[in-house]
Amino acid sequence: MGISDETRRFTKRFDETESELLILTGAIGQGAGKGGKDVLWTASVGIIAFLDVNSKELVTQKATLKWLATEEDKGRNWIHSFEQLCIYRVLVKKTLQYEDTIEDGAPQILEFMLLEVLKKEENEQLFAVKEAYLKPVILEDEIAHALTLERAFSNFEGAITWMEHDCNLFLDTDEVGCESAKSAIKTFHCLMRNMKIWDDKMKTFAAQELTESANDWQEEAKTQLTQEDFKKRMVIRELSICLEGKFEVYASDDDMFFGHVIIVSGNINAGIEDAYIAG
Repeated sequence: MGISDETRRFTKRFDETESELLILTGAIGQGAGKGGKDVLWTASVGIIAFLDVNSKELVTQKATLKWLATEEDKGRNWIHSFEQLCIYRVLVKKTLQYEDTIEDGAPQILEFMLLEVLKKEENEQLFAVKEAYLKPVILEDEIAHALTLERAFSNFEGAITWMEHDCNLFLDTDEVGCESAKSAIKTFHCLMRNMKIWDDKMKTFAAQELTESANDWQEEAKTQLTQEDFKKRMVIRELSICLEGKFEVYASDDDMFFGHVIIVSGNINAGIEDAYIAG
């Protein structure tokens, strides 16, 4: 597929009507990606709020601004240099496929096709949104104590002790943009109340799935790892809890995979579901 075909395919996803918006960019910054056979890159920047210039409607929800870029544009900061948490006046087209519904436990993200960046601008309403966004939010928990909201990732972050080891904790918020994590807290407490049982389940499942692979990586070792060896060497260092009882743990491998991380995922109701290495 050539540039013209890719451009046509991209453009067809958006409405014909052009709109002028004031946008407030997010805290992560812009980036780009492309499919394996694509020629063009799809560049994007996150938005945390926008104001329709004509209707004066202020929308405080996450959205994404997208545009096409060439390989040459990669060295030119993807054409546009959006700064983090700044206000811009832009000309856009709204996606045709957007519905304000929830898919797989998360709201669908509204997308706009960027036509033109008109100018950087000031706006009192969006500035107030920015001030609220930057205000620290602390969630107090009886087990994890103080957890800090990271709005850019829609999660609370903190630290706990898991089986006598330091462990990072991440709890998804109940909705994108909200300041609560009741669903994730419920799952977290279930895991902590039965820590030894869940620790053994996670490590046993990982050992069953990955011990053979670990021995392949350790082909020069004098002795073969057993599943019990694998379990003893695996240390859980991060616990990430999503909605609807889902969770992932990230464990150090004690060089069984030469520094790769072991990831185990599951559900508080269904049990352990997968284990693999990454990184």
